[in-house]
Amino acid sequence: MEHFARYAERVTAKLGDVMPWVATLNEPNVITMLELTGVIPLGQGDRGPLEESRDTTPSGVGGYDPSRYRMGLVGAGCERMREIHRAAAEAIKAGPGDSKVGWTLALVDLQPGPGGEERWARARQGAQLDWLEVSRDDDFVGVQTYSRNVLGPDGALPIPDGVAKMQTGWEVYPEALGHTVRLAAEHSQVPVLVTENGMATDDDDARIAYTRDALRGLAACVADGVDVKGYLHWTLLDNFEWMSGFAKTFGLIAFDPVDFRRAPKPSARWLGQVARANEIE
Repeated sequence: MEHFARYAERVTAKLGDVMPWVATLNEPNVITMLELTGVIPLGQGDRGPLEESRDTTPSGVGGYDPSRYRMGLVGAGCERMREIHRAAAEAIKAGPGDSKVGWTLALVDLQPGPGGEERWARARQGAQLDWLEVSRDDDFVGVQTYSRNVLGPDGALPIPDGVAKMQTGWEVYPEALGHTVRLAAEHSQVPVLVTENGMATDDDDARIAYTRDALRGLAACVADGVDVKGYLHWTLLDNFEWMSGFAKTFGLIAFDPVDFRRAPKPSARWLGQVARANEIE
């Protein structure tokens, strides 16, 4: 904790006057979320990849079979991460500038399925609400969401056949953005900044449709009085996505990792038009 606080202090000394927004930690709740939802059970050893892990076939992040993959990691827990976050936030506030300080949370839209009410309540509390309560002492909370998990008694239920999926294997469910922004605002009681939202797909028309519906849900939040400070799309460029490499394409701009060429997609121009007009068509 002391090392991280010292790091925050030194970075702020150099950059504090040019950083209007600072997130101390990115998705500190993600390990707890994966554990409590059963999406990726933790602490065991089978790590076999799927045969199609090198292509864009929908599968678990990294191409690993979610039914067999064991991450082998243990989260630090909300209380420990709160201490680390608070120490860094205090160091940033003590430095130059007037940065708004918070952290970003992975907020999958959790929903109870048949017989899953108890599992849902436990996962929602431990992976979301406990962390949002920490944000009550911050200037904002960053919401990062893409889809939903419907929970049964043993964890996340399989996505039904015929339901559209992203390259990551997640359900195409743009309503998740509005739902999780409302959750974050209600339980943190601070302004919300959407710091990640998007879709991994090679179908850019599908990306536009997903983003349009997600932004409509966000606009409804604003209309209902939710203090939303901004929206950051994930992501500008097709990126190196953990163990998936460049196979999962989230970007508004195509990126070729061989020749480094960049090519704006129609979704980039569409989102630019939405931003300039401040209106969703």
